[in-house]
Amino acid sequence: FDKGGLDAKPPQYKRHMESCLNSTAWDRQPSHGSWAIDLRGKSEEDLKRMRRHYYAEITQIDEQIGFILDTLADREMIDDTLIIFTCDHGDNLGDHELMYKWLMTDQAIRIPMIVRLPGAERGDTIDSELFSHIDIGPTLLEMLDIEIPHRLDGTSNLDRFLGRSNSSVPKTVYCEDNYILMTRTNTQKYIHYAGQPYAELYDMENDPWEETNLIDERPDEAQHIRSELFDWLLVSRYEGSLSQIGTPNGKRRIWPQNHPDDPYVLHGGSHGNNVVKL
Repeated sequence: FDKGGLDAKPPQYKRHMESCLNSTAWDRQPSHGSWAIDLRGKSEEDLKRMRRHYYAEITQIDEQIGFILDTLADREMIDDTLIIFTCDHGDNLGDHELMYKWLMTDQAIRIPMIVRLPGAERGDTIDSELFSHIDIGPTLLEMLDIEIPHRLDGTSNLDRFLGRSNSSVPKTVYCEDNYILMTRTNTQKYIHYAGQPYAELYDMENDPWEETNLIDERPDEAQHIRSELFDWLLVSRYEGSLSQIGTPNGKRRIWPQNHPDDPYVLHGGSHGNNVVKL
């Protein structure tokens, strides 16, 4: 559990915990089934037992994936098949006195990303740099030699997967969920709550468990990150705007026509990232 507990966090943390006490305790029906769980008063051994069950479920998934890979190999299709294994979110599993997802903790947003290219001969390679789900689409399209729609966020990582270049490794990745926005680099994380008087800023090098919110200690740094976040958000909305959806391959109309150095034409639409670890 975090130093200072839930009282040291934005109120969404405590509200999230309270909602998990009863599966019908949300603001409106229907209920979300029988997933309610109460972590209050649970011992370390209780948490370890819960996590063992979770890891057992992961083991079952691993075994089923193994069956699929074995079948591809038996049918001599394994070297003609692109394999990408990932998931949509993680789970707090008791960290931060929370279960499930819905907040921007690293437990919820750091997820597996495993890629095997057809006929790949690189062997096992671990890339611990940042990656994004929204880069998957452009990567697949380039691999298939299909033009990447300009309106798509994300950048192809094919050269990165092939070991030719790391130029597509993002320095910053982003997450959005309802009114919560997050920006994450290798060294820091900023979490913005739209319309709310609070935010979070963490030093991920010295505080990887996100126990010390630095938002009041580093206001200038937070303001700089916030400005970059909003700029990214506006560019993303602009490039994906409805006015260009019906144009060939989603390419945005050039505006103004007499602006030859329009950066949003030249950069190829490579904006925006959700946070994932490869």
